[in-house]
Amino acid sequence: MNIVTAEKQVDNYTAEGSVWHDDGTTCNGTAAMFNALAAANISNLTIADATVNVDYNGDYLYVGVLAAFDMGSSLTNVSITDCDIDVTFDEEGLTYRTDLFTAVGGLEAGGWTNYVTACAASGNITLNATNKVAHGGEVYLGGLLGENYAYMNACRTDIALTLNYADEATAEEDSEIVINVGGLSGSGTQIGTCTVEADIDVNAVKEEGASSVNVGGIIGAQRYLTTSGCTVTAAIATDGCSLDAEKGALNAGGVGGRIDVYYTLQILAYTPVANAGAENNVQNVTINGEVTQTVIADAVSVIPGCWYVANGDYTVSEGLTVPSNIEEVIAAYGSYMPLDSLQQGIIYIMNTPAQPAA
Repeated sequence: MNIVTAEKQVDNYTAEGSVWHDDGTTCNGTAAMFNALAAANISNLTIADATVNVDYNGDYLYVGVLAAFDMGSSLTNVSITDCDIDVTFDEEGLTYRTDLFTAVGGLEAGGWTNYVTACAASGNITLNATNKVAHGGEVYLGGLLGENYAYMNACRTDIALTLNYADEATAEEDSEIVINVGGLSGSGTQIGTCTVEADIDVNAVKEEGASSVNVGGIIGAQRYLTTSGCTVTAAIATDGCSLDAEKGALNAGGVGGRIDVYYTLQILAYTPVANAGAENNVQNVTINGEVTQTVIADAVSVIPGCWYVANGDYTVSEGLTVPSNIEEVIAAYGSYMPLDSLQQGIIYIMNTPAQPAA
């Protein structure tokens, strides 16, 4: 199977948004067998030797083998074997967004509230992303999923990932580039009992300005919920990164690069108590040739303590009272929801030591 994107059609965009968001028909900026899935049930499918070649500039780009964009589907025992995905993308043709956005995955580029069970991907994925207009944006690269808000269980990857990013923009105002790369998915929510084997090579150059480069054997950034009971064997290389000494952050860990508190905070609008982080995983991971014991590199808030308490103090079982620090969390990490929209609740950030592989 060969997939190539169509040429960019500038008139697909309006001030309100792109046409495919409006009518569900025109999926400019996507490349996959299915440009979009919604509430589908797909099982017992193998796609072998898929070749995906994309050279594109525009507002956003989602690239996967099965689907570019997936909302609320159930995927069971879907395997992508020996894929070869090569993507080159810049935002020089911006007409709708104001910065760069791309998500690339071996199975799907983006998964929202869907269930991915016993799925697998193997092969090679290369993403070349360049800022030519704005300095920032978002980049997601994963062996199975790119931008992931899915429930994943018993999945597998045997994947080689290469990311080459460069900032060549000449804009006067700086904006942050956020890069999330993982052997299973770029970002993660609820992940359990997955097995990952990955070679991950991340080269990111933004020598001036804000950047956050997050790399993990399983996930780049943990958003909501937990990654638990997984086994990962990975070789991660980040020595090709060159970032601003003060405004740049490079986070690399055996399981993940960081816990994204900005997103984690928002679940307090829906539930009084939640966990976020990683626990009970087994890892055998090297970073630039050295074995790492780090589970999630940026997993402890700059704010003292691991309890984030919303709209009130919290009393733990031992009778100790933990004072609310929700205002400090919002000040440090930001929130698109106002304080009075968040429930009285807690988020417990977990970063338990991984067991070494036998």
